[in-house]
Amino acid sequence: MSHFLFCKLVLNLECPNGQVSFEVMTGYVFTSPSETMVMLPGTLQLTDCINYCQRNESCKAINFETGLCIVLSSSEISHPKALSSSQFPVYTIYAQKICIPGKCSAHQFNITPL
Repeated sequence: MSHFLFCKLVLNLECPNGQVSFEVMTGYVFTSPSETMVMLPGTLQLTDCINYCQRNESCKAINFETGLCIVLSSSEISHPKALSSSQFPVYTIYAQKICIPGKCSAHQFNITPL
């Protein structure tokens, strides 16, 4: 699993004076169909899926596989048991909104693969 944390993250998304970003996990999928807001077939780039979620206040996370973006109204933060290893780990990406409070300086970056 590729899992990177940048600076000190705030996991509730009230993000005054911070920057909303995304925590990306490859090989994982959020499995809670009731939390699916919209499915966007034809989405070929992960960045397009993340940008859609970024612009949508109700979006908390996304599942992405090439050609399909699934926009979610909840995330692993509030439903940790709904996140599981994907059957197809190379092709599945899960990303959730996070808050990076304030400005990050170079010495604050803590990149940790898990």
